[in-house]
Amino acid sequence: MKVSPRTKEVTSITVTGYESGSTDLATRTFTIVRLLHSSPVLYSRGTRVWIVMDEQGSFYVLKDSWILGDRETSEIEFVKHIDQTIKDDPEGYLYQYICPTYCIGQEAVWCTDTIRLHILKSSTRYHRRMVTGPIGDPITSFRSKKEFVTVFLDIINGLDFLNRKAHVIHGDLSVNNVMITTDSDDVDTPPSQPDFGIDQTSVVEPLALSSHDPRPLSTASSVNHNGTIDDIESSGMIIDCDFMRYVDDDTRMASGTMPYMSIETLRLPLDSPFKYHAGHDLESLLYTMLTLCTYTVGPGGQLRENTNDNSSKSIKLNKWFSIALRLPLAEKKAFTLESYDTFIRPHLPQYWQDFSPYLQRLINATWNKQILYSADNIATHQAYRTILLDALEQYTKEETKELAVYAFVPKAKRQISDSTSPRKAKRTRLDYDADRDSDDAVFIPRGTQTCFLDDYEESCEEDGESSSES
Repeated sequence: MKVSPRTKEVTSITVTGYESGSTDLATRTFTIVRLLHSSPVLYSRGTRVWIVMDEQGSFYVLKDSWILGDRETSEIEFVKHIDQTIKDDPEGYLYQYICPTYCIGQEAVWCTDTIRLHILKSSTRYHRRMVTGPIGDPITSFRSKKEFVTVFLDIINGLDFLNRKAHVIHGDLSVNNVMITTDSDDVDTPPSQPDFGIDQTSVVEPLALSSHDPRPLSTASSVNHNGTIDDIESSGMIIDCDFMRYVDDDTRMASGTMPYMSIETLRLPLDSPFKYHAGHDLESLLYTMLTLCTYTVGPGGQLRENTNDNSSKSIKLNKWFSIALRLPLAEKKAFTLESYDTFIRPHLPQYWQDFSPYLQRLINATWNKQILYSADNIATHQAYRTILLDALEQYTKEETKELAVYAFVPKAKRQISDSTSPRKAKRTRLDYDADRDSDDAVFIPRGTQTCFLDDYEESCEEDGESSSES
């Protein structure tokens, strides 16, 4: 890892490991383009994610995290396993973007045992780096309700494929781990559309930076800040396979992002055997849809304003993001879902009112009892698929307006002297040469704020012993 002596920011990262399809150890250096995520807590995995550029000018995502050492299978192995499953299966090409594609990874950069030496230690953690592509967009960037439904159909069909063919369960779906990717140039038919009689639209050149985008940085940074209304093909993608597991695995570790964890998982006593199944992923996907339909008011990243009036305070889903204990959260979620017509539907923005019946149907397809706290999860991919296909049929007929602008960058609040060029950050964001004169420093346009919810919580992991130290 190289750090600029002037800005004290990371400028490049070296990864030593095995590249995709190779048995020879390789070392590759990636230049930092932009920080996407940095863990907001001082314990657990300490995950950081960047957009990076390799020596040939192609763009990737680099994930850096500290993982518990008692995991039987690492995220790198799961991503490689999924890649191989997609390559070997005749239908795999339909799902080649359902998960990140492996480029190179390093399982153990460091180990906490080496760093701590003789200090009293808690659970051992390994420092892991993994480089993947393509680069996705936040799920909040959907351009219409039709695209919103199509993306979730992609996810459901992809989860079904991974469950049947790769025999894996994701284990940590949330609004932060469901993405939209426009990198479908090699796919004849996106996974939301095969075998369902839906017309296939033409695929155009993707605008999002991807692992297949060879453009140099100077070109890629020159963006149209007014966005585009071009008909760009999109599809759904799930990321963050840290908590992925095989279908038949028994576990004594509850994991996930708490507001999106299934009720059964939240009820799980610590150190009790528990078997995740596909329905738990679907339940987390339901909570993701409920969150988006509650806290967005339209396409293109339009988030609900946080007002202090009674209308905002009466949103019951707010409690899902503030309760820190698992059993009380399970009770609150069950009670809220049971009273959907009282606590959820009235508080959906006007934009989502016509989608409300489909949310109710998804809830009914997930549990077979009125008392949800003690009910078994019976969700199936086919049941969810049928409901969202009905929604897709409705929006295909009704949504005739142009799509929301894609990749729009809001104007700065302060006056910009040169309206034709984006404002530059006050300090250097990318430093190729620490000895370069300041006049020649390379700048990257200031990016927009990511459209995620304010109440973000890091995915949690509980293995029966404290994991709060690293």
